[in-house]
Amino acid sequence: MNSSQKRFNSRPLCSVFLALCFVFCQNISFGNDKNNNGKHSKDFLHAHGTKLCLNGKEYRQISFNVPFLLFEYLDIGWEHQRGSKPNAKKKIKELGERKFKLIRIMGPFYSAWYNEVFFDKDKNVEKQKRDNFFKIFDEMLDDLDEYNIKIIFSPVWNIETLADFGGHSLYEGLVNPESVGYKKYIEFVGEVARRYKNRKTVAAWEVPGNEWDLFTNQQAPDGVFQVRDGAECLYDENGRRLCSADSLAPGVIVRDKRNNISAFDLAIFSIRVANDVRKIDPNHMVVSGHSSGRENAMHLLEAFANGNPPDWGRDSPDQREDHIRITHYGLDAVSVHHYESADDGNIKFYKNVAFGMGKPLIIGEVGPDGFKKPRDMSYTSAESLNHLEKILDAVIENEVPITLFWVYGDDRIGKKDMDFQLRYGLTDEALALIESANKKIQEKTRPE
Repeated sequence: MNSSQKRFNSRPLCSVFLALCFVFCQNISFGNDKNNNGKHSKDFLHAHGTKLCLNGKEYRQISFNVPFLLFEYLDIGWEHQRGSKPNAKKKIKELGERKFKLIRIMGPFYSAWYNEVFFDKDKNVEKQKRDNFFKIFDEMLDDLDEYNIKIIFSPVWNIETLADFGGHSLYEGLVNPESVGYKKYIEFVGEVARRYKNRKTVAAWEVPGNEWDLFTNQQAPDGVFQVRDGAECLYDENGRRLCSADSLAPGVIVRDKRNNISAFDLAIFSIRVANDVRKIDPNHMVVSGHSSGRENAMHLLEAFANGNPPDWGRDSPDQREDHIRITHYGLDAVSVHHYESADDGNIKFYKNVAFGMGKPLIIGEVGPDGFKKPRDMSYTSAESLNHLEKILDAVIENEVPITLFWVYGDDRIGKKDMDFQLRYGLTDEALALIESANKKIQEKTRPE
């Protein structure tokens, strides 16, 4: 046991978590070999200590989130033009020709969309849906293979879907593997993993989903998410609902304080799902879609665990490290999202935490500084380009294996502003910087 682990184990709340894992997660070790080292075939992307490797060589990539790509192939969703598959294929070609080899994408967003393409009460209809779903998924992967692009796939991106799947609370879906929500979650994730367990186009499965850690520890009086006000939603000329906050859930869904969850609940759920996925697919990594955590995450968790009112105090660096360790226990990498200043050493901090756990670091999302005032989330202003250069320099200096910018080719209906927008012909200066950095970071790679 190294000194970092001793320090972690000596903290009272973390000892509670380790005790919980002893009860619920006995098949997961807590040594340096927590990322399935040595168990992956060499021709699948895999963790080798703190590095990612492929075919005997160290793997590094700076690239993009293209989250809605599968939507466009499946022709689903409220936020994309129907019939947008040609745009999706065009984006693959654009990135592939410029030597970007990895993108992060999501599965259907709302439970209604899973019902549209994957689930059905009529098993004959369900089989037809799934046959068509996988036929289209295969087509997308074939197109990606043409340009040697891999995907990190987040099967269930939206945390609300876990509750909506079952018509019950988020807590029930998270802690009870016999709940309808959990069973539907693992059925979808498992079927996709089973289908593609030998497919090298897949870099990793992302579980739980996108930024689920931000929903933990809060003790919200009415729960962490609520019924949405339809009056706030817009409609396009064809009457399709365009509301990012609309659950689109088919029926009455529990939306009250039972949706409050702790980081312990989330960590044990993640371990359980990771184990279930690895039983089906031992070839691919299992990583998280977590953010970098709230600045008060550990204060909130301690209050939650002790039955006290929420404590919104700012966490120390040690506390930030503890929360990352808890939420990434049993996964193959430390994954964070970075929308912070490029001057405050956060990337180095995340790297040191990951290395202390014996794991590689993945920056699953990165973009403009979200804390700077006045707000500027573009990639076009002089200040934003300066921030981008600093981020890229830090990524190269710290040899981060995977860094994915938010977001490339966002074709959402009504997406007319420049927030987070990256697209050739629109943000060429920013993209040239990212292309150059991607070449530089790969020049520094070493044999496995």
